Amino acid sequence: MQKGLEVLRKKEDEWEIEEAKLEQPLTIYESARQFLELYNTFASHLQETESLFASEREAYLVELQQRLQCLAKWQRKQNEELVSSRGKDSEAIK
Repeated sequence: MQKGLEVLRKKEDEWEIEEAKLEQPLTIYESARQFLELYNTFASHLQETESLFASEREAYLVELQQRLQCLAKWQRKQNEELVSSRGKDSEAIK
């Protein structure tokens, strides 16, 4: 029983060390390396299941495109209002 508790405590300590490593910020190089390792691990699975999620992905991309168009429209409007208000300000100064 005592031996089992010692093993569990040692494992818990190891997990805490690993957790602390994961909480450290990564450099761009480390992030890219980690991404590529994960991609290489899961790429075949993603390719095998691609057809299962194609319609959902397409719907998401359509929605994303619509949102980006709304954002672009809003930004244009904000820019026009800013230019318009600056023009009024400069006329008031004269």
